[in-house]
Amino acid sequence: MPMFSPIKWIGAPMIACAIVATASAQVPTTSLPSNLVARPLPLTASDPMGLKMVKAVLLMRHGVRPPTSTSKFQAYAAGTFPSNGAAGWNAPDGNLTPEGAVLVQAFGSIERSLYAAKGIISASGCPRQNEAFVWADNADERTQATATALLAGLYNGCSFSHYYSTSAGADPLFSAPASLANPASAIQAVYAHMGATSSGNFSAVQTYAASLLGQMQNVLGCCSASTCASNGLSAGCTFPQLPMTVTSSSGSLSLAGALGTGSSIAQVFELEYENGFAGSNLGFGLMAEQNVQQLEQLYTLKYDLFDRTPVLAQQNGSMIAQQMLNAVLQAIPGQTVATAAGAPPNAKLTVFVGHDSTQAALGGMLNLHWSFPAFPADDMPAGGTLGFEVLTDAAGTYHVRPIYLVMTLDAMHAGEPTVNYKAPTYQAVQLPGCSQDSMRLCTVSDFVTLMQSAIVSADTVPETYQ
Repeated sequence: MPMFSPIKWIGAPMIACAIVATASAQVPTTSLPSNLVARPLPLTASDPMGLKMVKAVLLMRHGVRPPTSTSKFQAYAAGTFPSNGAAGWNAPDGNLTPEGAVLVQAFGSIERSLYAAKGIISASGCPRQNEAFVWADNADERTQATATALLAGLYNGCSFSHYYSTSAGADPLFSAPASLANPASAIQAVYAHMGATSSGNFSAVQTYAASLLGQMQNVLGCCSASTCASNGLSAGCTFPQLPMTVTSSSGSLSLAGALGTGSSIAQVFELEYENGFAGSNLGFGLMAEQNVQQLEQLYTLKYDLFDRTPVLAQQNGSMIAQQMLNAVLQAIPGQTVATAAGAPPNAKLTVFVGHDSTQAALGGMLNLHWSFPAFPADDMPAGGTLGFEVLTDAAGTYHVRPIYLVMTLDAMHAGEPTVNYKAPTYQAVQLPGCSQDSMRLCTVSDFVTLMQSAIVSADTVPETYQ
């Protein structure tokens, strides 16, 4: 086991399975706090008697995309990744695929039915005044196209103006507006969170993830002499040997090496499966669904160990946390909205469309965790949605309920998103620090305190929504 405490990163429990008929040692299983992902609370379109929904504020990850850089990952593989043409993704690197658009639109129609049943939006027709607001990251086609597809699913046949910033610059809501005040100190914080030594020795993590990294090697057939040389290694090196390093550039940190690259490639394999690929287009023809699930644990492990480090989570998540807090408070009488920070239009269904990194930052700030069958704990599948629902009880008291909403893996692979909101697609999530409640409800006071204590004002700027 690694030297660090598993409580520090309670994400994906490791599952053992073989890839390419090569046996390897099992990776130890991480124990999970019983009040978090070990005991998820499935939800349906009908809440218990006495609870009435007032508003939903959601953070959606974009839909299925190809790798952001196929050529970058191709350097580590003996096989050939799917093409961007019609026989493969049918989309340029990083863009929403046609299949991804279909899935998001279907998911939008499901959300329409779900939240219409809960009474916060209309069941048909175009949105009424103050009914819905969607805002996407303006930096990438995949987030803009996801918002387009989502709106087509929510309100088919209706027209909308713009739903992302028309500014020439990056929207600070999805791109950290402030540089790390002390990168060297932040690197040491990452080392401590990952169980590395102060000099950056990651042997504990490498040992812990050895089985998964070895299975990734079996699939990739890494590494070429040039790839070994570019990583400072002799010819004949293998993927698990790629040195892990944390580097600082332009005021932010990044993780390179076996875990950082392995995480990205594992995510590519899951995206391949979600896009409906099979045969040679899925993991070079060497993988099946259970292998995808297994290797995806490299992806969640990296996000739990690196991106959820508090200083990084706060740098990358304080903006979205502030705006989601403001959106929640808009629906609760007597609450003060931090208008100086900006706030979205007050709509009963508010959806922000961002990235897995946006969700990981918010989850890391608040210690939120989720778990669904077929996905590792804390996975952030294409279209996965983290959010906060505002409800009132029979006495008129307001509550906030964190939730995670996702299409099932098999449904995405088959191109048939589920319309059944029984487990595992819709789940209440425990927000640590809130009063323990069988419905995972958080008092408004607790919610505001926890959000405000997690947000770092130095990592925020006003959001204009223009």
